[in-house]
Amino acid sequence: MAATKEAIIADIRRTASENGGVPLGQNSFERDTGISVASWRGKYWRTWGEALKDAGFTPNQPKEAHDELFLILSLAKLTRKKRALPDLRRCTNGAAG
Repeated sequence: MAATKEAIIADIRRTASENGGVPLGQNSFERDTGISVASWRGKYWRTWGEALKDAGFTPNQPKEAHDELFLILSLAKLTRKKRALPDLRRCTNGAAG
């Protein structure tokens, strides 16, 4: 059975309440409720932010990237620690040698 607009709004509010009053992002919402993006996008709302607004919330803000200086200093610290420039194979999953 397809989720109605009202049911989706109710689930947005419920999951936000369970998350300390903060609405979930669309991927977490889908994982927790089983309501897929295809169930609402283009049918009730264009974006997840519009769905959150209809449920009474401010849309989530995208995570901000680290600033360039932080990244450069982190790379320098890792290079000193490993005594070599890291490459992707050595940096994944904490498997750096």
